[in-house]
Amino acid sequence: MTDTDIHIPMANIEVVDLPSELQAGFGAYFTKYVNVYGVNICAREGVENSKIIHAASILAQYLDNDEDGIPDDIDLTDHLYEARASTIYIYK
Repeated sequence: MTDTDIHIPMANIEVVDLPSELQAGFGAYFTKYVNVYGVNICAREGVENSKIIHAASILAQYLDNDEDGIPDDIDLTDHLYEARASTIYIYK
């Protein structure tokens, strides 16, 4: 990961369609997506966007507690990114 990859203003969290690169593994089950510092958050169609944004905000605050736009523990963030860490939400 580069500084450009991890310097994401989390105030602008937006739920988008599941990216094409995740369709093969997740597309049959999930349609909504947010990326927080390299961690994928995937949700089913019935999950409200506000709940996904809430979860993403909590994860962003955990990874960037001082809220400077850069994760506080780059080694942890790199490990999560390399492990393709993902969180999924099934229920409303």
